[in-house]
Amino acid sequence: MKQRRSWQNRRPPLSDLLPNSELVVLYGERRMTVQGCRKILAYSPTEIRLQLKKRQIRITGEELGCSAFSGGCTTLQGRIRSVEYEASEQEEPHR
Repeated sequence: MKQRRSWQNRRPPLSDLLPNSELVVLYGERRMTVQGCRKILAYSPTEIRLQLKKRQIRITGEELGCSAFSGGCTTLQGRIRSVEYEASEQEEPHR
């Protein structure tokens, strides 16, 4: 009997879809992937702040943790309550 391959097994990695760009994917309220992450600025069970190319992203919630950080792709897990984009300290806010 022929096995069917699921779509998830055939999809390309996020880095192949949008190289050198920022991409945030939420999987419900328990997991998220951030493509284009340069470094982790803050890390606690209630807040994670990431530096992207031109801005920062702040994730708040409960029991937050980083399960993977490689090649500019970061996977976070926990109870995600909010995701906020913030201007980097070097970047002026848009008016």
